[in-house]
Amino acid sequence: NNVIVETQKWRTNKLKETGSPPQLALKWGITDNRTREAFYYQRSLKLLLHSYRLKQQRDCPFWEREVSPYQGIHSRYKKIYPLLETGGRLYIQHEGRTPEFLIGGNLRASLGYGFSETQEVLFGLEFSAASPVSKLVGGNPVLALQLGAPFTYRRHLKRFFYDIEVGPMVYLGGGQSTARVGVRTGVAVGGPELNFSFISTVLILRLQYDFIPARGSYSTIHQVSLGAGTTFSPGAGN
Repeated sequence: NNVIVETQKWRTNKLKETGSPPQLALKWGITDNRTREAFYYQRSLKLLLHSYRLKQQRDCPFWEREVSPYQGIHSRYKKIYPLLETGGRLYIQHEGRTPEFLIGGNLRASLGYGFSETQEVLFGLEFSAASPVSKLVGGNPVLALQLGAPFTYRRHLKRFFYDIEVGPMVYLGGGQSTARVGVRTGVAVGGPELNFSFISTVLILRLQYDFIPARGSYSTIHQVSLGAGTTFSPGAGN
């Protein structure tokens, strides 16, 4: 066996440098001949493997250094995936002089793409409807309809993530006949991601600001909304 022959040669040279076998055996209390021979072999083999390991770390062609944190099968790197989000929202709307509270819900459908292990972009459509709280209490709800097209940047931080989004939106107030185009910006935080077989779900908290410029007899609208919801998407490992 070439390995044994090489080990014996290397052992002989190495022991000449570090001390003779009898001296080492006596130092460590080894007196039995068979045990002493086994000790010589094991010690030599250990030193040889250590030498090979040091050489491997220097010039082994198969050694690859880690370049990013391991994300496992839950990474969406270089994947396109669909995402559905739904939840409830509370709005504070300022149109004219008096702020007004509205309550409603939203539904968002998006396509996402992971361009790195921890970063994604998403683009989709979001439909939401809300009614002034005063109208709901009075039993005469009036819905304000909104349609947005948000472009979202998402960054994952271990178990949680945050979103930054911007995009156009269309607003049709309750009782109004003219739709108006505005701008929506927002931020969100979400997590942790829970994977159930083929479905991945996340709890998300979203804060948005809408600006709808005046048009005709309608005043400029400033609207802030705070919502909580759940997202659903195919499991990241599928």
